[in-house]
Amino acid sequence: MMQIKLLTVVLGLMLFGCIRPVYAFDHSYSDWGNVLKTYTEDGYVDYGALQKSPKVLDTYLENIQKLEPGEYEKWSKDEKVSFWINAYNAFTVQTIIGHYPKKSIKQISNVWGEKRFAALGKKWSLNQIEHEILRKEFSEPRVHFALVCASLGCPVLRNEPYTAVALSSQLDSQVRDFLSDTSKARYDEKSDTLFLSPIFRWYGEDFEKGGGIIKFILTRGKHYLPPDMEGKITVKMKIKWLGYDWSLNDIRFPSKQ
Repeated sequence: MMQIKLLTVVLGLMLFGCIRPVYAFDHSYSDWGNVLKTYTEDGYVDYGALQKSPKVLDTYLENIQKLEPGEYEKWSKDEKVSFWINAYNAFTVQTIIGHYPKKSIKQISNVWGEKRFAALGKKWSLNQIEHEILRKEFSEPRVHFALVCASLGCPVLRNEPYTAVALSSQLDSQVRDFLSDTSKARYDEKSDTLFLSPIFRWYGEDFEKGGGIIKFILTRGKHYLPPDMEGKITVKMKIKWLGYDWSLNDIRFPSKQ
């Protein structure tokens, strides 16, 4: 009889919101993973199709909102970094489908500065997630090859979520793929010049903490350097900056036709 009364009290408290049901965050990011597998191809996103069927993306973003700060604080560094990279990329995709069709994310007013994204009990801007959290708190320069601003000049959007158990290898893979793309990094042997994406210049401070851009590339050379650069990159070599393509990474981009 006592157990029945206790159960009745607990159910009553839950009904009136005094006791919250246990919420376990999905560190495999299955919903976000389904979005990536269904609506991306080689880094391009089918924004038009996703705009028509946003339910799975919405479910993932709702789960982000449910996460309590107290639970988040118990996580490991890699769990936190994975969480924010996935959130940034998903929030960016959500922004695009909310304004689609657009030719560039830069056509959206205050796209990086507006606090429109709910997580951990408050609203965040994309700038805050990138600069105040990922850059300031974690000092991991490889995140610059994982954050995707919906543009062709960005790193490629992976077709899988970032997870704590695979984070380091995933980030290494992102840097390697980025340096293998001649529109973002290439070596000119005749002039002995390394041409790089301006991402390296924009976030130069982050690379300087580890000895500079060239050292970053060389130190991790076994992971990063494409065959045509191996043995040719030196600390004192010239660097010139490539342009940045702000065209939307839309699967309907002309080059994909």
